[in-house]
Amino acid sequence: MNNGYNKIFLVLSDVESIDSFSLGVIVNILKSISSSGGFFALISPNEKVERVLSLTNLDRIVKIYDTISEAMEEVRRK
Repeated sequence: MNNGYNKIFLVLSDVESIDSFSLGVIVNILKSISSSGGFFALISPNEKVERVLSLTNLDRIVKIYDTISEAMEEVRRK
């Protein structure tokens, strides 16, 4: 599924809300990337999206950053 990419940053700054289908896509990407030893992060979700991530406990398993720069710094440290 990851087509050879092992670092994916999903920028959510323009996403107003998130539904169950979108959550499923995030989980599938996370599984695929994690199984290949990659890095997956959500970038800049708004409060409403963060609330959904929290309610579904995805915020506990998906890395969430305010900026791409913060996520890139994490990747560089690994």
